[in-house]
Amino acid sequence: MALLDAWRPYTLPEPVHTRVLKLMDALGLNYGAFDFIVTPEGRHVFLESVRVL
Repeated sequence: MALLDAWRPYTLPEPVHTRVLKLMDALGLNYGAFDFIVTPEGRHVFLESVRVL
């Protein structure tokens, strides 16, 4: 429950957003859940994507 309470919406920086959309297109996805971490320096590190059928 603690994670659910800690969840907040987040807007990706435009370059990351664009790359996510390109990846989704390349994989033929209409929807995907993407996990990232953001380093203390502000770098977005892609962890995984969940394909939803």
